[in-house]
Amino acid sequence: MKFLFSFCLIFFLLSLKAESYVVLHQKAVKENLTNATLKEIYLGKKNFWQNGSRIYPSTSTTKNEEIQKFLEQVLDMSDDQYNNYWRRILFSGKGRPPRVFANDAEVIEFVESFENAIGIISQKPKSLPAGLILK
Repeated sequence: MKFLFSFCLIFFLLSLKAESYVVLHQKAVKENLTNATLKEIYLGKKNFWQNGSRIYPSTSTTKNEEIQKFLEQVLDMSDDQYNNYWRRILFSGKGRPPRVFANDAEVIEFVESFENAIGIISQKPKSLPAGLILK
């Protein structure tokens, strides 16, 4: 089981090409994160972890080049397409977008505050607060 998790984690990290990073609260790691899972989370199609607890997604500003690469590589959308997608969802009242913060430090602080949070950051931090996992 650990081998499968490690293999999936390595595959996931290679697919992101180290251009953006996923940060999770240690207690939020309840399933393997694949690009498909991240896409579902960041498009509002997956709102709960497998144990039933709500997922709180976040990202640093979509104007950041590394975050734009995440949008293109994982979500198959440009920054404008992603923002328009969420405008339509909000207008229809069928979802709520991931929280967007001005910088990576704010995303890390948010993820640290909520056990079921997940965040996309643009740079690998020099250090992480206790209880957070970088993928």
